[in-house]
Amino acid sequence: MNSQKSIKLAALLLCFISVTDIANAQKPATNVTMHRQAAGELDDDGWTLATSTGGRYSVKIPAKFNDFTVAHEDPKFIVEKSEVINGVTLQGIRLTTTRAHFRGGKETARKLFDRLKMSAGKPPYKSLKPMRMNEYAALEGEIENKRGLALQRTVLLDDDLFTMLVEYSKPQEAVAKRLAPIFFESVRVQ
Repeated sequence: MNSQKSIKLAALLLCFISVTDIANAQKPATNVTMHRQAAGELDDDGWTLATSTGGRYSVKIPAKFNDFTVAHEDPKFIVEKSEVINGVTLQGIRLTTTRAHFRGGKETARKLFDRLKMSAGKPPYKSLKPMRMNEYAALEGEIENKRGLALQRTVLLDDDLFTMLVEYSKPQEAVAKRLAPIFFESVRVQ
């Protein structure tokens, strides 16, 4: 696979496919290591603090969560590994955080971030705007595709891309839009 196709594939991976679906697909040369499943104790407000086992980050999530690593052994695949925390609320809203490590390091992460930035105004993005998360460049947007709706924030962290995704259906939109800012702002990366 040439590098252009690898970049496109990784961009699609980050934008359109839930990381849980990748884990469930069990493609050859992909290893999934489940660190914790249905973990966490919800506080009085219905949130729990989830700390990634290998991703050097934590996030508050309004559901029990899974913590796992997806490692791609194929050296042609641009993503070396992804550190993931995800959970599903009682309403069926899926929240996912992914810290993707790339074989090409900083250069690859920057190319993918720039490519995502160029997606503004193009399907599936209803909106996509630049912002900052602490000292890092970030993009925040709304996605609408045949699978449903999503709110996304992607942050360029030196060598990695960190993506937060809130996936929901139209009837869940008001709740999802209330949860997303809390979820997005609670992230702490090292």
